[in-house]
Amino acid sequence: MHLNVRMDLSGITKKFDALGRDQVPYAAAQAINAVTWAVKSKSGPAEMGKVFDSPTPWTLKSLRTTRADKRNVLGTVGWSDQTSAGRQLVQEITGGTRARKALEKFLSGMGLISASEMVVPGMGVPRDAYGNIARSKIQQIVAELSAGPAPSRRPRGKRLGDRQGRIFWSFGPGVGRQHLPRGAWQVIDERTVKPLLRVVSSANYKSRFDLARVVQEEKARTFGPAFKEALARATKQ
Repeated sequence: MHLNVRMDLSGITKKFDALGRDQVPYAAAQAINAVTWAVKSKSGPAEMGKVFDSPTPWTLKSLRTTRADKRNVLGTVGWSDQTSAGRQLVQEITGGTRARKALEKFLSGMGLISASEMVVPGMGVPRDAYGNIARSKIQQIVAELSAGPAPSRRPRGKRLGDRQGRIFWSFGPGVGRQHLPRGAWQVIDERTVKPLLRVVSSANYKSRFDLARVVQEEKARTFGPAFKEALARATKQ
């Protein structure tokens, strides 16, 4: 997802025709590059800090630009959607159902969730500084659920205490002897378990980051001064 930043140079070129037809496109391209760079490095990250909850450093540095030149007075700023993280960012901007994460693909492959289901963090799962499930905990969940038959298929009884720290999958109330909601749980002691993952039918993003507005505001703020500076520099050469 990229937004184009371009200018109609027809009126400007006529006004500055005496300067030569190369200087105006050059100055406009330099000004457009100043706009896209400002969005990438300043106004974009500043807006992310307002609308996202504890954005990661990767998120704040995730915008990419392409440069304009005097032959193609067009610059772009946005995200690559070639990676899962990039696609997730695009979805948080445009809204809609988020893409499946690697953990959900694993759970689906294990037959623990369907192709239309997703998981969200439970109250008992440790988070990193940015609110995401800690990578070490994801690795532990994957390792324990891959180890063999789901412990939730076994009756819960006095021997539960022998499995303290064990992560198991609940298939929901009424399945076997389970009474817990579907998801991943961790044993604390004989009487206590904590929720790590909850199963949901879908996970949707509301559009939160208006990149088009950020670009337009930066364009109004930056283009004029940058164009004048670049044009003055070009006419002195």
